[in-house]
Amino acid sequence: MTLRSRAGTNLKRVWGPFLFWQIFLLGLSTVCLGKGTLGVGTLDLHEVRGICATRLLEHVTYGEKIGQLVINMDLASGFPYPEIRAIAGSVSAALPQELRDADNNPLVDANGNLIVFDYRKNWYRDAAKAYKAILKLAEFEYRKGNADHARTLFEIVKLGPRFIDYAYKKAHQRAPDGRTMSRMPKDEIAGEPVVLLDGTPYPNVWGRAQWDTLGWNAWMNAQIALSVLEGKLPREWLPDEYLHQWILPQVEIFTQAIIKNFGKPKEPGEREEPFKLGFSWWESRYARSHYANLVVMGVGLAASWKLYGRLGGLYRDKIPELKKTAKLIGDRSKIHWNAREGWIEAALGWDNQDKPFGLDFEVLGATELLREFPEATQYFYEPSDFRVLSTVYQWENWFNDHFEINHYNRRTVNIKGKDHVIKADALGNAVEIYTGRFPDDDYDGIAKAPGRRGGIWPMSSFNNGKFNLHQAMEFKQRGQISINKYSFGYFARALVRIKDDAIIPVYRLDLELRDLSAKLQREGRSAEESTERAGLEALRARYENEAQEVINKINAHFNRISTEKSGDSVVWVTPDDPLFNDLIRGLYRRGVVLGTSILRLKPGLDLNEQLDPKTGRTQPSAANLAWNHAEAIEWTIAAEEAEEALREVLLHSN
Repeated sequence: MTLRSRAGTNLKRVWGPFLFWQIFLLGLSTVCLGKGTLGVGTLDLHEVRGICATRLLEHVTYGEKIGQLVINMDLASGFPYPEIRAIAGSVSAALPQELRDADNNPLVDANGNLIVFDYRKNWYRDAAKAYKAILKLAEFEYRKGNADHARTLFEIVKLGPRFIDYAYKKAHQRAPDGRTMSRMPKDEIAGEPVVLLDGTPYPNVWGRAQWDTLGWNAWMNAQIALSVLEGKLPREWLPDEYLHQWILPQVEIFTQAIIKNFGKPKEPGEREEPFKLGFSWWESRYARSHYANLVVMGVGLAASWKLYGRLGGLYRDKIPELKKTAKLIGDRSKIHWNAREGWIEAALGWDNQDKPFGLDFEVLGATELLREFPEATQYFYEPSDFRVLSTVYQWENWFNDHFEINHYNRRTVNIKGKDHVIKADALGNAVEIYTGRFPDDDYDGIAKAPGRRGGIWPMSSFNNGKFNLHQAMEFKQRGQISINKYSFGYFARALVRIKDDAIIPVYRLDLELRDLSAKLQREGRSAEESTERAGLEALRARYENEAQEVINKINAHFNRISTEKSGDSVVWVTPDDPLFNDLIRGLYRRGVVLGTSILRLKPGLDLNEQLDPKTGRTQPSAANLAWNHAEAIEWTIAAEEAEEALREVLLHSN
């Protein structure tokens, strides 16, 4: 596999349809998975990053002029992400979506006006994720030696705290009739700051009152400072004046809001603070405890005490209270583990009942954030914890079983007289499991009602891909992998990926042989007189033999693990074990293919909120969702970092 990066390239245009020809499978790869396996031939990660950045920044300001702060900036000449400056405005969640019927005709109302679903609202969570991706991009460009580009990106990120400050002040402004913004009807509010400075829910606004907003904002402010204080970016890029005027006051505000709401133990019998979890403007639901919210708040606290530790002096005196609160929140998060089901419950006490919520993509997303702050993993389940791995496996399982596109992408290939089912599309391209957000999702991007089915969320595949890439790097660095009855399914999928990649070349030759047979029949020629067919059959026999070798190896791995992990025992795998490198390669390959699976559906990277779970086509939903593009940017960075970090493992098969 070749993952090409051209960091710093002057991207002047959106590559759109041309990108399609750069991401389909070109042939065999002996680089990543060994002889006889198939990978992505060419993938220009920088072009993907550039397109996603451009898409992100089509999210212009809505109703306010703060975006002018950035538009008026003197941007560096040749900056490869020309539209990224717009993100520093109000980071709308998505662009307006024109509604269409099943025949793709625009829908109109009784007066003949187009029906448009307007998503230009401000979710601080989504905004923070967008800023996070841009900050990662700045650090990445700087490591690659593109200081000018990195500086421009960082200056854009620095507008994040200023926007948060502006939005909160706006939320507290008095309307002409004396009402505060927080008491105005939702249709009079230009944006959605859904938690006030003191942590109290923001009323009369559709969408959930996001407690995780406190964690996201604490994290964002602290991380901007840490990027320079830890040497990832030059120290002079963050003047002390900016640090003390914008970052430190907000870190104090948001950490104190977390402490106020979650910093004391619950008394016996005392009910948990409810989390408002309304997923539409006509419905609000409540949970006593939401796992992702808890983790993100813990990460916000961890980032803050890490910042205080760097600053030293009196700031260190604030750390004990932050850690105490993180422990309380972490203890609360641990009750989400459901050993019987084998997953971390997303929410508890749904609708004021004792019914848990179950699986949710946000459990994975929040856990991935923990990876950057190992200081917090002492209080929460770390990404490599078997409970997290089991949750990811169970979450994927549901969508593998229920999304029709995953059924369609199952191909049967005969190897040495035995049928094997692999994951590949109709052209023989490697694909992975397409996922949505959670099993009970009945929001299809436009409406929410019983019987509806949520769609594929590109963000979930990109985040899952990033998760697997990071797991491969982490296990390689640790030098050991532990497998128990809960995590076995997660690691099994990595081994299956290797097996599928070995069989895909045979499947592609079967497709060629099928087409050739049809051609010969049309021409009235027999198969025996075709030298071309003889050549393809000989090549198939060779690939079949190579595939069988891989199948035998993978089956031996499965048999060994199944025997050694009986009961509650743990299988420990170290680098001197052939299984170790195969697991690392399998996780890497899954991470790459999870991302490229979305690129195959949307080569132009117009990543709406949802894709159809049957066909993979765009279904009416939030257009060019900011969160999707943010995750795509981070996936490209993780893919390149993983290829570099795992080069030795990827070049040598056992």
